Amino acid sequence: TSTAQQGYQKKSINLLYYKQEKMHKEQVGLVIPTEPIEKLQTIINAWLLLIEEENIVDKKITADTVTIAQQTKVGIVSFNQNPFNSEQSAYEKLLFIEGLLATIRQFDYGINALHFLVQQETLKDYHLDFTQSWPLEGFLE
Repeated sequence: TSTAQQGYQKKSINLLYYKQEKMHKEQVGLVIPTEPIEKLQTIINAWLLLIEEENIVDKKITADTVTIAQQTKVGIVSFNQNPFNSEQSAYEKLLFIEGLLATIRQFDYGINALHFLVQQETLKDYHLDFTQSWPLEGFLE
Protein backbone atom coordinates (compact mmCIF):
# COMPACT_ATOMS: atom_id res chain seq x y z
CA THR A 1 0.00 0.00 0.00
CA SER A 2 1.18 3.50 -0.76
CA THR A 3 1.48 6.25 1.81
CA ALA A 4 -1.45 8.08 0.16
CA GLN A 5 -3.70 5.08 0.80
CA GLN A 6 -2.68 5.17 4.45
CA GLY A 7 -3.66 8.86 4.80
CA TYR A 8 -0.25 10.41 4.13
CA GLN A 9 1.29 12.22 1.20
CA LYS A 10 4.80 13.35 0.41
CA LYS A 11 4.80 17.09 -0.19
CA SER A 12 7.32 19.82 -0.70
CA ILE A 13 6.38 22.79 1.47
CA ASN A 14 7.82 26.19 2.27
CA LEU A 15 8.65 27.03 5.87
CA LEU A 16 8.84 30.79 6.40
CA TYR A 17 10.73 32.41 9.24
CA TYR A 18 12.43 35.63 10.22
CA LYS A 19 16.13 35.79 10.95
CA GLN A 20 18.03 39.05 11.37
CA GLU A 21 14.77 40.90 10.66
CA LYS A 22 14.51 39.35 7.19
CA MET A 23 11.99 36.79 5.92
CA HIS A 24 13.58 33.51 4.84
CA LYS A 25 12.01 30.59 3.00
CA GLU A 26 13.18 27.01 3.34
CA GLN A 27 11.65 24.35 1.09
CA VAL A 28 11.41 20.97 2.80
CA GLY A 29 10.00 17.60 1.77
CA LEU A 30 7.65 16.12 4.35
CA VAL A 31 5.42 13.11 4.65
CA ILE A 32 2.23 14.81 5.77
CA PRO A 33 -0.97 13.26 7.11
CA THR A 34 -4.05 14.08 5.05
CA GLU A 35 -6.16 14.64 8.19
CA PRO A 36 -6.21 18.46 8.75
CA ILE A 37 -5.36 18.58 12.47
CA GLU A 38 -2.51 16.06 12.14
CA LYS A 39 -1.32 17.91 9.04
CA LEU A 40 -1.28 21.22 10.92
CA GLN A 41 0.63 19.67 13.82
CA THR A 42 3.19 18.08 11.46
CA ILE A 43 3.85 21.39 9.69
CA ILE A 44 4.11 23.33 12.96
CA ASN A 45 6.60 20.80 14.35
CA ALA A 46 8.65 20.89 11.13
CA TRP A 47 8.73 24.70 11.44
CA LEU A 48 9.74 24.53 15.12
CA LEU A 49 12.56 22.10 14.24
CA LEU A 50 13.79 24.44 11.50
CA ILE A 51 13.89 27.52 13.72
CA GLU A 52 15.78 25.48 16.32
CA GLU A 53 18.32 24.46 13.65
CA GLU A 54 18.59 28.13 12.60
CA ASN A 55 19.31 29.08 16.25
CA ILE A 56 16.26 31.33 16.44
CA VAL A 57 15.20 29.47 19.58
CA ASP A 58 17.62 27.90 22.02
CA LYS A 59 15.47 25.01 23.22
CA LYS A 60 13.54 22.04 21.85
CA ILE A 61 9.98 23.23 21.34
CA THR A 62 7.22 20.97 20.05
CA ALA A 63 3.52 21.37 19.42
CA ASP A 64 2.28 18.64 21.75
CA THR A 65 -1.39 19.23 21.00
CA VAL A 66 -3.09 20.87 18.04
CA THR A 67 -6.82 21.16 17.52
CA ILE A 68 -9.28 23.30 15.60
CA ALA A 69 -12.28 24.92 17.27
CA GLN A 70 -14.78 24.47 14.43
CA GLN A 71 -17.32 27.10 15.63
CA THR A 72 -14.75 29.89 15.95
CA LYS A 73 -12.36 28.65 13.20
CA VAL A 74 -9.42 29.05 15.60
CA GLY A 75 -6.46 26.69 15.56
CA ILE A 76 -5.21 25.91 19.06
CA VAL A 77 -1.55 25.00 19.51
CA SER A 78 -0.18 23.82 22.86
CA PHE A 79 3.62 23.88 23.07
CA ASN A 80 5.61 21.62 25.40
CA GLN A 81 7.28 24.74 26.87
CA ASN A 82 7.28 28.51 26.46
CA PRO A 83 8.99 29.22 23.12
CA PHE A 84 10.28 32.56 24.37
CA ASN A 85 12.97 33.45 26.85
CA SER A 86 13.24 36.51 29.08
CA GLU A 87 16.02 38.08 26.97
CA GLN A 88 13.88 38.29 23.82
CA SER A 89 12.32 41.60 22.85
CA ALA A 90 8.64 41.94 22.01
CA TYR A 91 9.71 42.50 18.39
CA GLU A 92 11.64 39.21 18.26
CA LYS A 93 8.61 37.40 19.66
CA LEU A 94 6.36 39.03 17.06
CA LEU A 95 8.72 37.88 14.27
CA PHE A 96 8.52 34.31 15.66
CA ILE A 97 4.71 34.44 15.59
CA GLU A 98 4.60 36.09 12.15
CA GLY A 99 6.88 33.39 10.69
CA LEU A 100 4.62 30.64 12.00
CA LEU A 101 1.46 32.43 10.79
CA ALA A 102 3.01 32.99 7.34
CA THR A 103 3.90 29.30 7.08
CA ILE A 104 0.38 28.18 8.03
CA ARG A 105 -1.27 30.80 5.81
CA GLN A 106 -0.08 28.86 2.73
CA PHE A 107 -2.54 26.06 3.48
CA ASP A 108 -6.30 26.02 3.84
CA TYR A 109 -7.15 24.59 7.22
CA GLY A 110 -10.42 26.48 7.47
CA ILE A 111 -9.00 28.57 10.32
CA ASN A 112 -8.63 32.33 10.58
CA ALA A 113 -6.58 32.60 13.78
CA LEU A 114 -4.18 30.71 16.05
CA HIS A 115 -4.31 30.52 19.81
CA PHE A 116 -1.12 29.61 21.69
CA LEU A 117 -0.90 27.57 24.89
CA VAL A 118 1.90 26.00 26.90
CA GLN A 119 1.07 22.60 28.41
CA GLN A 120 -2.66 23.28 27.87
CA GLU A 121 -2.50 26.62 29.78
CA THR A 122 -2.45 30.19 28.45
CA LEU A 123 1.06 31.17 27.36
CA LYS A 124 2.26 33.77 29.84
CA ASP A 125 4.51 36.52 28.55
CA TYR A 126 5.69 39.86 29.87
CA HIS A 127 5.43 41.63 26.49
CA LEU A 128 2.53 40.04 24.61
CA ASP A 129 -1.05 39.10 25.42
CA PHE A 130 -1.69 35.44 24.64
CA THR A 131 -5.22 35.39 26.07
CA GLN A 132 -6.28 36.45 22.54
CA SER A 133 -5.92 34.51 19.30
CA TRP A 134 -3.53 35.75 16.63
CA PRO A 135 -5.13 36.46 13.21
CA LEU A 136 -3.78 34.17 10.51
CA GLU A 137 -3.32 37.04 8.05
CA GLY A 138 -0.58 38.32 10.36
CA PHE A 139 0.19 41.84 11.41
CA LEU A 140 3.43 42.92 9.69
CA GLU A 141 3.51 44.98 6.47
